[in-house]
Amino acid sequence: MRIARRGVVVVLMALTLAACEAANTPSSSIVSGGGGSNSGSCSSVGPLGSARGLITATINGASFMGGVSNGGAVYTPIGAQPALGLPAQDLFNITGSCADLTSLFITARATVGTTAIGVDANGVALRDPVTQQPLVHNVRLELRQNAVSAGTWIVSSLGGSGSITVTSVSTVAAVGSFSFTMVPQAGTPASGNKTVTGQFNVTF
Repeated sequence: MRIARRGVVVVLMALTLAACEAANTPSSSIVSGGGGSNSGSCSSVGPLGSARGLITATINGASFMGGVSNGGAVYTPIGAQPALGLPAQDLFNITGSCADLTSLFITARATVGTTAIGVDANGVALRDPVTQQPLVHNVRLELRQNAVSAGTWIVSSLGGSGSITVTSVSTVAAVGSFSFTMVPQAGTPASGNKTVTGQFNVTF
């Protein structure tokens, strides 16, 4: 019986050690595009939750599950200016964060349809197809590694390209999808482009 008990103890210790090693094994990382050393995982929402919806995406092949918390989805009405020939230009801002605190920020016009954003092949900033004014659309990806900034990537009038498709939108909710080639923002640790595709479904 003493030998049997000792054997059970040895087995339990081995199982405990294996479990600890598995827990300390890094999960897939958006920073490195696949095995990294993030303290959390982007396959689950951030600590503030997802009371206002989700932004889900694939970033360089890695999954991003961005929870949109209270205050993370804002609808802003902007009235028409008939004297200038400008229609209403309502917009919305949404922010999704995953468990390792990586965040994706999206600003878009509150109009149904697909809008090309960023710059063209010549590096010229795209304009709103209706107003011919500079686009308000912009996107920012802020990566975290061990809770420290690992770089910022953008799509805006300064660089990057892609499109945002708004499937439905009102003052209370928005649904849509996106596809971007995001470029590093100057002054951050970012390097190389990020290919990002995904969807959003949020309430304001």
